[in-house]
Amino acid sequence: MNIILVMYIYIYIYMFSYVGPEVFCQKPLGEDCGGVGSWISDTYHLWALVGATSIFTHTGNMTWLASAWPHLTLGIDHSLSKIGDQGLMVVDQRADWQRGGQGGANSVANVLLTHITSEAARMAKALNDPASQAKYANASSALSAALNSPLMWDDDKGAFKDNPDSTLYPQDGNSVALWFGVVNASNAGRVSDYLSSNWVELGSASPEWSGNIGNSMCVCVCL
Repeated sequence: MNIILVMYIYIYIYMFSYVGPEVFCQKPLGEDCGGVGSWISDTYHLWALVGATSIFTHTGNMTWLASAWPHLTLGIDHSLSKIGDQGLMVVDQRADWQRGGQGGANSVANVLLTHITSEAARMAKALNDPASQAKYANASSALSAALNSPLMWDDDKGAFKDNPDSTLYPQDGNSVALWFGVVNASNAGRVSDYLSSNWVELGSASPEWSGNIGNSMCVCVCL
């Protein structure tokens, strides 16, 4: 089986067991996590949705999609309900991996939601659900416009900010924006150059993690 598909199935099985921010605890809803995992992560919830949408991308399995669709839309709509006055999702469930300062109109969360809604529109089209197709296509377009506006894009730096008020330019948000094609095509090379500037001898230093090495995004891209 294709290794990329295996990765996405893993994400789906282990991260989409629960709808809402309650992911990666791997315990029945409401039970104590026992110090392993968390019930409070918006970004893990979004990654679960990435895994789910990618299963359809790599298999085209309509039977699976028809079965999963009600759960997928519930999960997507949960994240869309957190879009605030600036047109960006506001993270309030802040547990995350390899970073500090998660929360607010965070770039990686909004990039993920932009990609997810774009994929959801494509899936809705396959299901002959024009209302959902329009809803998710419009959501993706609006999120992309907000991300690529001066609110989040720093044209002097050639990179996305961590959030609208930040002077930090994260590896995660910029990597995923490049990976999923959310950055405007004319700026893609600049984001790549910025990310390359963080490379050190042993990997990529993450500004959002106090300069520690954090290569999770690079591993996914290489796969």
